Amino acid sequence: MFFSGLQVRWVFGKRYLFCHHCGARPKRSIVPHLKAKHPREWLAAVDEWLRLKNTGLSYRRIMTLYTAQEGQYILSWTVIKREVKARAEAQELPVVGKPVKQVRRWGPESEPALDTTIWSFPRRGSWATHSPDYEGNWSPYVPRELIRQFSRKGDLVLDPFVGGGTTLIEAILLGRLAIGVDISPHALSHCRQRLEELRRFAEGALDLPFDLSNLDNVELRKGDARDLSFLGGESVDLICTHPPYGPAIRYTENVTEDLSRLRSSDEFLSSMAKAAAEFHRVLKPEGHCAMLVGDFRVGGKIFPLGLRLLQVFVDIAKFEPVDIIIKEQHQDSSTEFYYQKKSTLRYRLAHEYLLILRKRA
Repeated sequence: MFFSGLQVRWVFGKRYLFCHHCGARPKRSIVPHLKAKHPREWLAAVDEWLRLKNTGLSYRRIMTLYTAQEGQYILSWTVIKREVKARAEAQELPVVGKPVKQVRRWGPESEPALDTTIWSFPRRGSWATHSPDYEGNWSPYVPRELIRQFSRKGDLVLDPFVGGGTTLIEAILLGRLAIGVDISPHALSHCRQRLEELRRFAEGALDLPFDLSNLDNVELRKGDARDLSFLGGESVDLICTHPPYGPAIRYTENVTEDLSRLRSSDEFLSSMAKAAAEFHRVLKPEGHCAMLVGDFRVGGKIFPLGLRLLQVFVDIAKFEPVDIIIKEQHQDSSTEFYYQKKSTLRYRLAHEYLLILRKRA
């Protein structure tokens, strides 16, 4: 591996990385040095990481296996993730998830009793081909309940931020038509993988509890939630989606239309106002839009994204609030961040808002 050319050294109690290729000792990150001085070797390493990711290894596992030295990691998993995504986008190559090896059941063991505006799922749900390995995926219990409550069999469900495909899988299992849209090529690759796995397992199953032909009617396309012009007005029964939480997680590295890459929270809200107008246009009268959003911190200060988005959808896009549900978060990326910053952060963000809105007639 290329990283045999790097070595961790301690000089007067300080940790440094030395490049054996040229003897350099960069003062800060080693990455800019490698890109500038050893581009061929650097790209070879990133291509290897991409290959490993597509065999099912996580970014953390790749970090552990290939950048550990003297009990330390030369590069963080976030650097590896960033470089793999950028390389895949530049080469128009897929980044897929860990393959699902078997389907134990086609639905939850029991439907949770959701009779209050507080929801909590300590076990996120692992039936069908659901998997938690797409970053930012929501628990399948959430779209399952929304689809059951706010649509009927044969209705059209739209997810304009489809991510790893959780909403589409639930729509198929529950007998709905489904359309998934996302600007991220990584999301589309991951979603396509899960749908193909669903078909493969379903074709060999006995007593299948859903109609396999529903898979033939799923539409998956690359697109921008702010422009749903491929859909006619008043053609969708339910919008069920989990948009990015502003800049909290960056889903792509070079896709300029990706809303998660917007630096300004105000710019993000302005873009979501355009998306809200499109949601309103495509929904049938009295149709519902259900959206899971969460707050985030910027510079140690809280940004109340949930409340601000509610204001955008109600005041600007003229949606009518039906329910505001508080969903408890369990293990997510903010958990690790909180424990790293516990000396300066008093409370971990453990809530999300599930906004259920109705198109005014």
